[in-house]
Amino acid sequence: MILQSIYDFWCFYFGEAATWIGSIVGLFYAGYCFRKHVEVAGGWKAWRNNYFGLEEHK
Repeated sequence: MILQSIYDFWCFYFGEAATWIGSIVGLFYAGYCFRKHVEVAGGWKAWRNNYFGLEEHK
């Protein structure tokens, strides 16, 4: 009984930690990929104009 409760306790907190750490790492990775995508597009202004279909006004 005690071993089962220790096992449940361990699994719960390990799962919580893995979920939080995985979420944070996932968000950082998504930001990194988005930054690379913006660099390929030619910068924030070019990306914005392309994404929203805006035209360059001079």
